[in-house]
Amino acid sequence: MAACGNQWRVRLQAAQTESMTGTSTRTQQAMLEMGQSRPWPEALYTLTGERQMDATAILDYFAPLRTWLDEQNKGKKVGV
Repeated sequence: MAACGNQWRVRLQAAQTESMTGTSTRTQQAMLEMGQSRPWPEALYTLTGERQMDATAILDYFAPLRTWLDEQNKGKKVGV
């Protein structure tokens, strides 16, 4: 099973490397080479220069949907 996962990782790396050039390729390659041997925040730092993730942009993007859903579900029992 692990061999299959490694096969896909190699294919993903090859595809991503082909589609990128220059510094971004080297940065992404350095992150992918870490694999599971390093903590994910370290890989994130290698790729983005940041040690923490921020979901503000995603939340802002989906804010209109959230507002609409809140209106649609007002007064209804939603969830478990």
